[in-house]
Amino acid sequence: MRDFHSDKELMATYECLIEVALFDRSFEDLRKYMDGSALCYGTALHEKLSGVSAIISMFKKQRSDMQNNEMKITRNLVLNKSIAQGNAHLIVEEFNFDTVEVDFILRLSTILELVNGKWSIPHFHASTPDAN
Repeated sequence: MRDFHSDKELMATYECLIEVALFDRSFEDLRKYMDGSALCYGTALHEKLSGVSAIISMFKKQRSDMQNNEMKITRNLVLNKSIAQGNAHLIVEEFNFDTVEVDFILRLSTILELVNGKWSIPHFHASTPDAN
């Protein structure tokens, strides 16, 4: 059985999502790991995006919104687990954002799927927890 904590392809796929969403990696890199069937849910009711193009559009808007905001991001891995007899993987991570204006937590749950020997991202869910 594969050692998913050291699977370079798996982690490269996941890190692409993180680097595109939160840092300066090219948006187009995400197309290597997502297609038109990818689905993203967010906290708000309208945050139900289908397809890599819609997801990239959301990331572009978020990057633009965060552009002038100096921030520190701390990552906390919550779960890193193989599922479906090794053909899928679940990663749950919390990101603590410390900015000049506001501090907040982002929770990210990501499903990765092994198809024809390559990892893809068919679904992720990002939300901010309620303070209560």
